[in-house]
Amino acid sequence: MSEALFIPPDAPSISNIFVIFPGDISDFPCAKNNDALAMGCEECMNYNYSLDSLTRDVSSIVGSRCATVCFRPCSFRGNFACYSNYVPTDFFGNPQWEKTSNDPCLTLLEYLDSLAETLFAPELRSARLVLVGFSKGAVVLSALLRSRNPKLLERVDKFVFVDPGLSTPGRLFPFTQAEYDLFPSEIPMKVYTTDYQMCDPERPWLRREILEFAGRSGARLTHVPSGSKRSLDVHFDSITVAIATTFRDSY
Repeated sequence: MSEALFIPPDAPSISNIFVIFPGDISDFPCAKNNDALAMGCEECMNYNYSLDSLTRDVSSIVGSRCATVCFRPCSFRGNFACYSNYVPTDFFGNPQWEKTSNDPCLTLLEYLDSLAETLFAPELRSARLVLVGFSKGAVVLSALLRSRNPKLLERVDKFVFVDPGLSTPGRLFPFTQAEYDLFPSEIPMKVYTTDYQMCDPERPWLRREILEFAGRSGARLTHVPSGSKRSLDVHFDSITVAIATTFRDSY
């Protein structure tokens, strides 16, 4: 199972969960294993590059009424996150959609069930879900939408894509028009963007792919302003901006 950070709401019961899939770089402070490169404590302890800090920040926004679960990518190749438990990936974590894999919807439900058993929190098996994919973590949301398994979708309140992006074109939103036509119209989708992705001169395809996805899926597109500054900090700041807006609009 992917490692997960869980923070329950202030209220005694769990009825709603924000489930977050982060992207590259983000990891536990000073993570040391065969896959992950250790990040300096000073660099990651006080900012969203740290999954611990990110989960605490999100919980401070939604914790009074919603639980927060942040799933660490199942592995890292250097600082490249790999979600190969949801979709086969190459060495850099780019999804290989043409290869077979287990049903990603069932994978997520199994993880939530395991978490419920470990934490003695049976509500996790039935709570409503807001699914948030940040940067490369958006590939998990794409995988779930390709599966469209009703066992998961009947529990989903919203799909939230936050500044999505990959290093390879044509892999972020792998949908045919027939698949777009089957998207669950009853579940709202939002896409938050920043200039970090939309104005990247080295990845000009990202803007085109994001706009095409929003247009064909019916997702609501929101730009997170950053003034004239285009930086990694702006990219990571968009997570809490998106979640705060989603929480305010939905709960």
